[in-house]
Amino acid sequence: MFFILLVLLMNPLFRSKTVNYIKSDVAVLLDNSRSVGVEKGRYEGEKTYQNVLEQLNFDDQARISLSFFAFDEQLSSVRPDTLDFDGAETNLYAPLDYLQRNQEGTKAALLITDGIYTAGQDPAFMSRDLGVPLYVIGLGDTVSVRDLVVKNVVSNQKGYTQTEHKVEATIINDGYKGENVTVRLQSGDRVIARQNFTPTNQKSAHTLSFQIPLQKPGLHQYTIEVPEKASEWTGANNQKAFSIDVRDNRDRVLHLAFEIHPDVKSMRSILATDKNVSLTPRTWMRGEKFIEGDLPTETDSIDLVILHGYPAPDISNVLHQQLETLVRDVPVVFVRSPQQDLNDLPSSLESYMPISTTSSSVSPLSSGFYPVEAQSEHAIMDLPEVAYSNLPSIYAPIRNVELSPSASALFKTTYQGSETEVPFVAVQQLGNKRSAIINGYGFYRLRQHHAASSRSFITRLISNIIAWNAADTDDKLLRVIPAQQVFDGDDKVQFNVFLRNESGEQESNASIDLRLQNEAIGAKQFTMTSEGNGQYSLNIGTLGEGIYQFEATARKGETTIDRYQGEFSVSPTRIEYVNTTRNDNLLRQLAENSGGRFFDFSQIDSIWHHMSNAGLMDETKHIETQQYYPYQHLFWFFAVVLLLGMEWLLRKYFALP
Repeated sequence: MFFILLVLLMNPLFRSKTVNYIKSDVAVLLDNSRSVGVEKGRYEGEKTYQNVLEQLNFDDQARISLSFFAFDEQLSSVRPDTLDFDGAETNLYAPLDYLQRNQEGTKAALLITDGIYTAGQDPAFMSRDLGVPLYVIGLGDTVSVRDLVVKNVVSNQKGYTQTEHKVEATIINDGYKGENVTVRLQSGDRVIARQNFTPTNQKSAHTLSFQIPLQKPGLHQYTIEVPEKASEWTGANNQKAFSIDVRDNRDRVLHLAFEIHPDVKSMRSILATDKNVSLTPRTWMRGEKFIEGDLPTETDSIDLVILHGYPAPDISNVLHQQLETLVRDVPVVFVRSPQQDLNDLPSSLESYMPISTTSSSVSPLSSGFYPVEAQSEHAIMDLPEVAYSNLPSIYAPIRNVELSPSASALFKTTYQGSETEVPFVAVQQLGNKRSAIINGYGFYRLRQHHAASSRSFITRLISNIIAWNAADTDDKLLRVIPAQQVFDGDDKVQFNVFLRNESGEQESNASIDLRLQNEAIGAKQFTMTSEGNGQYSLNIGTLGEGIYQFEATARKGETTIDRYQGEFSVSPTRIEYVNTTRNDNLLRQLAENSGGRFFDFSQIDSIWHHMSNAGLMDETKHIETQQYYPYQHLFWFFAVVLLLGMEWLLRKYFALP
């Protein structure tokens, strides 16, 4: 015991050494993109790739520790037997970036690829500072093959009916010097147009222009295609799809006449000959009856309603309610007629009327009209020059009529050569709601006048009034914008969404659901994520080829704020087939810059030997030294206590002092 105490008081230091041998860690980076599965020349695609993996015989490399990673669009940890060679893109930068950030303990990397990268940064810049030698095995073939590629298609995503839509296609020729090449523009199986060119060089690029006549509204999908030649190595890159969202270029105008008058015929004649207008005429008879057919009630099919002679006597309450629904949802133009009395206008429609009467007696008189100079820049006032004093007279009120607070007068009446303050043409915009009034009748006389300037003036004036009122005022509170109108087959389908509330403020606390529909997948529901500031996003992932329709609904609590409908299309993927020639220059550069070595896939028998000679497969000797002081361990404390206790018991037992 006294010896132990003496040792503890001397505080000696004890050391021990343990020798460990650690295997070298080698990262194996495997290209899993579609281009490495392409059969070309002496390279037989997946078969050759599998042979390379078998020759490397990873199971017999007991001297080293292997970590396997596959890369295409991104990097992931895998087993070599799980590769599917179906990656839509090749990001060769990703595995090198991972090595640089996680190289501790990694002695070398085995990179197996064709060197064709289609995504990410240029990997050559990373290789100089990698810090890990790359032993590169080149897959694929460097043999030049004959090929025709639809490289790019340029087209506006939106178009309008009754117009010619320009499309430009870039075709890459490789090996068809002096041969005729046909390029077709197709809609489904129907060939819309075709052009031919004959390359004068062995390798060249050719840009061709096509004009597509747009007839029907909707999302239409087209294809630029080069028919595959017998000597061409693959036809997978011979076409590219694109879509055009065709919108009706004409304003859909519903003209409701409540009185038979020459103005009605004159206005309908102007609208019928306007190529920008699709006219639906209805002439009221009695009750809810119209001569030409039933009253259209679907407001989605109407851009503008013209109420000519409304309100008229004896209109039923049912028709009043139907018209109120139309005017509430669709821009409106009021046109005066002889039997009309604005004092009979329903109170529910007064807010849409740009003028109001101040007396029960408002009698139109033979008048003229003049333009309001302050409104000369208004879009409706883009009119041909005319001498207003020489125009035929019209009938309009000259008193007891005033503008609504939010309206503007574009023309005012004159009486016996004197200007009045009574509006003849007035417009109003409340938020996104537009309305106008022609506060007089008899303008058919201008249409029938012998002077061409008078006829031209009234035609342009009415056309301008219609166009301004029917124009889209961007009134949607909810806007859902696909990141692309045409997604490639391997693009992630994403949406950018913007939402405002009824006050026009950004709304970030709503719930937005999107219903996606396609013949192949049926209907699916998705919920969007709020990004703040009234912005939302949704990433659906990849979808199959086809045209998709979507409808988004924004709700807050039990209230529906707005809905939005749209379409987009998904085309087949093709980027991995555009270039299939192995990039030996890049592969050699990666190997040399990192201190490694390049091998062709047919010459890998010695790869492990080269790595071994470079010392990259040697185990690392690791000596671990441990040291301790006895006083730091409880064992000695318990030993001293035990011995002291035993001494006390012995002394007690033998009655020793």
